Amino acid sequence: KTDDDEKITIPETIFKDAKFKVTRGDYSKLLGETADYLEKAKEYAANDTEKDMLEKYISHFRSGSLDDHKDGS
Repeated sequence: KTDDDEKITIPETIFKDAKFKVTRGDYSKLLGETADYLEKAKEYAANDTEKDMLEKYISHFRSGSLDDHKDGS
């Protein structure tokens, strides 16, 4: 995703005369492909716990949700 999400992005901020803005989407193509391969990996998961972990990682790579990444760990 490339839209703003207040849990992930911050508004433009000025620090020591420099402007900063945290955005998302720079790696969306690469992470989308990663998520696609993780979908395929679910076929080879040893158990439901591994499948659930992969689902959380897939969701994280598609949405940017840190909670999903933590839940998958």
